[in-house]
Amino acid sequence: MTSAAVATNAVRQERLNLEALEPSLRVMDWTDEPATEGQLSSLRGLGYQPVRPLTKGRAADLIRGFEEHPLRQQASAENGEREITKREAHLLQQAVEEAGRAVQEATKDQVAELQHILFLATAKRRDFWIDTCRDPPQMRVRSVQVLDLYMRYGCRFVEPSGEQVQEILNALDLLIPLWDRHNPDLFYQTLELNFPELDWLLP
Repeated sequence: MTSAAVATNAVRQERLNLEALEPSLRVMDWTDEPATEGQLSSLRGLGYQPVRPLTKGRAADLIRGFEEHPLRQQASAENGEREITKREAHLLQQAVEEAGRAVQEATKDQVAELQHILFLATAKRRDFWIDTCRDPPQMRVRSVQVLDLYMRYGCRFVEPSGEQVQEILNALDLLIPLWDRHNPDLFYQTLELNFPELDWLLP
């Protein structure tokens, strides 16, 4: 049995024992209690260092996810963001900028085709950032770069909408050139600031 399954079963057994003593406790969700030191130790051993307090239930889910998706261990094995992750994020921004310039410089008979290329580049970049907030089974492209950002930052968020993500990208691109090359964590800080309801760790 995996350590995640053991942790989940322990929580369930604790709930059953308490329910036997006091039926009114059935309405309480014990998976919302703080994660145990054993769970946190298991996560650290798997290469994940929590940046916020975790509940028992969330810690069990993360442990199970690590064990079911080995790439997640690889993605969070190093301290700090991987250089390849930053480069990938910035290349997506560059693709959008280049497509935008091409549209501006296009002749009338080229505009439609180049606008379509711009649309695809914008959607690909937007989906990249949405993926970093999706649980791995729901990711469209489960790359090492996406998993890296997910494990460091995105795992604490509910999946944002395309409109929310595009709003953040537009604002950061305008105010902080090269933000995704040097500080990709700004995306998640801005997401939390503007859409706090998406951060399941906030009260």
